This record gives sequence, structure tokens and C-alpha cells, in this order.
Amino acid sequence: MRYEDPEDLMYEEARDAEPHDEAESIDKVWLFMENVRIKAEWEKINRDKNMIEQKLDILKRGFAELDSDRRDLREKWARLDAREALLSDRNMAEEDVSVFFRGVRDPVALKKRYRDLSKIYHPDNHSGDREVFRSITKEYEKLKESMMDRYKVV
Repeated sequence: MRYEDPEDLMYEEARDAEPHDEAESIDKVWLFMENVRIKAEWEKINRDKNMIEQKLDILKRGFAELDSDRRDLREKWARLDAREALLSDRNMAEEDVSVFFRGVRDPVALKKRYRDLSKIYHPDNHSGDREVFRSITKEYEKLKESMMDRYKVV
């Protein structure tokens, strides 16, 4: 179709161009919306990344504290094992047990001291020890006999 009027030609070109411009404007809107969506996704990813880094820092601090506590606990266990080994290797000699009864001058005080020591070292107690209790009992019997001889009433 051939146009003789230039205005008709311009109108025809404008009419043909409108759908092209409309498609182009739709593409521009779509691209803009996609850019907005992508920007929002990147912001969310960055927020998540920051939150993960914060949680990772908290975990690192927690693990560092756990390692510190584990080292302290190992040191305490080593000291406890050394103390236990020292106490288990050590046999209570008669001289050691006599320290418990030092300063006792009469049978009443001797009996009171023996009761107090029994409460502490009896094997049924949590901190009790059978060998120490036997040694204490032997020393008590020995001292009781010597005091009874001394305080014997004629």
C-alpha cells in the first residue's frame, strides 16, 4: 500500500511503532521488577550471611570456653588423682594416728575425740577410710587402757 499523504505515512509508522514500544516498555517494566527482586534477594542473602557469621562467632566463643573448661577439668582431675594416689600409697602409721589424740588428758575427752573421729573416718561415711578407722580404733584402745590404769580407783 502506497501512501500519498505524508501525514498518513507518519500515522502508519506511529501505529506500527506503538506495539513495538509497548512491548519494549513491558520488557523495561519486567527488567525493573526483576532488578528489584534480585536486589531484595541479595539483601536477604547478606542479612542471612551476617546472621550466620554472628552465630558462628558465638559458637567459636562457646567452643573456646569449652576447651578452657576441659583443660581446667583435666588439671583438677590430675591434681585429684595425684592426691588420691598419695593418700592410697600412704599407710597410716601409729605416729600418724597419735596426732589425732594429741592434747587428750582424761578418758572423757578421749571418748569424745574418738566419737568425733569415728563420725569422720568411719567406712560407711562418704569420706571414710577403713584402714584409717582401724588405726584410730587401735590407738583409742591403747590410750584407753593406759588412761584406765592411770585413773584406776582403789
